[in-house]
Amino acid sequence: MNRNLIIKTIFLTILFPLINGNEKRCSGKDALSMEEDCVIIEKSKLIITGEYDDVESVKETLAKIRVIEAGVEVVGTSYEVFDFLRQVEEIKNPNGPALTFKNNKNLKSIKMENLKLLAGKEEDVLFDNDNFPIEVYENSNALQEMLHLKAAARPSLANKKCSVEFIRIVEPEVSGSGWLLYTLIATCVVLTVFVSFQTFYLVKEKRKKKKKKKSKMSKRKKKSKERSRRSRREELK
Repeated sequence: MNRNLIIKTIFLTILFPLINGNEKRCSGKDALSMEEDCVIIEKSKLIITGEYDDVESVKETLAKIRVIEAGVEVVGTSYEVFDFLRQVEEIKNPNGPALTFKNNKNLKSIKMENLKLLAGKEEDVLFDNDNFPIEVYENSNALQEMLHLKAAARPSLANKKCSVEFIRIVEPEVSGSGWLLYTLIATCVVLTVFVSFQTFYLVKEKRKKKKKKKSKMSKRKKKSKERSRRSRREELK
């Protein structure tokens, strides 16, 4: 018994660091200063700002992150595509927006395909003087990416389309009176309705095709039965 207990203890001692190592926790900071192999970012924001000399190296450093508990800020970049956090599954922030994009003049695409949960304090996503909302209005791919962010938002917002609890847009003072936010919300609603209609139409068409197939099959069966009956009659004659 003692021998078995010793073996189990040794096994657990070896196994525990391996399991624990898969969930390395790190405090958030500028992406350039982050430690490697972090899985959970806590306590402070992860900040992606300016231009990095070695972008691929920064992406590698962030590659294992799955959960961010204090929000993300993307500030003052000139990237057209934001793809630093494609593998992240959860972004939360109890003290502010979960995702903040500010002064990114060229931003046209946000690649976060694995994101399943997005939860901020008041709004989930904040765009402050940022190009992406304009791109959403002009580009269907960008709109699809925005809807993906919406799908990951808090369950309580699930039936509210693109509500102000999900998104807040701060425009430059020159542009005036919030037209962009209202246009974006309207576009989201229209696209959501369109997608729902398309889904309904496709399902309806599939059902029609199945019915046609069944009717064709039954007609063929009837014809084959009639042929067999005729052949039998001829044989009897």
